[in-house]
Order: sequence, then C-alpha cells, then structure tokens
Amino acid sequence: MNLDPTWLFLSLIPGAIGFVLFVYGKKQERWLHVATGLSLMVYPYFVGNAVPMLLVGAAVVGGLWLAELRHTRVRGYTQQLSAKLSLQGKSAPRTLSKVLGTGYEVRRT
Repeated sequence: MNLDPTWLFLSLIPGAIGFVLFVYGKKQERWLHVATGLSLMVYPYFVGNAVPMLLVGAAVVGGLWLAELRHTRVRGYTQQLSAKLSLQGKSAPRTLSKVLGTGYEVRRT
C-alpha cells in the first residue's frame, strides 16, 4: 500500500464507484453488483501503481458488464420463448422448465 497523497486520491475513484455499486446492489438485491462493488472498494489496497490499478479495475467492471449482457440476453430469450409458447396455447413456465433444464421457473411480472 502506497501512502503518497496522489496515490491515495487516485485510489478513491474505484473505491467510490465500488461504493455506489455496492449500495445499488444491496438496494436492488443483486449479488453480482454487491460483489463487484466490494471488489472495487478493496483491490486498490493491494495494487502497487497506476497501470495495474487501471487494468484490474477495467477487468472487474468488464466482468460485470459481460455478466449483465449475458443475463439480459437470457432474460430476452426466455421472454421471447414464453411469448411463442403462449401463442401456441402451451403453459409457458412448465414448458420453459423442460426446454431450459430442470429447476428453471419463470416469474410472471
């Protein structure tokens, strides 16, 4: 850990972003945002200079982005499949459970 004033100030940036993600994830009950926020708050303590801090921060936020992208695609796919199945007169949650694997349930909103 570096105690240089410039370094301390620069390490506040990912910490602040992490805090916002943590609070958002906690309020929305999204564990991935909570975990990403915690990691963004903690990792500057273990990184020695600016380049690794930038790379690690980008990797953590990029991982969150990829996970959200995948989640959005899966959710969109299940909504499309549910709409197709309801047009065919089939029970969407039961059929989706069969198509996507065991234990999958669709919540009606």
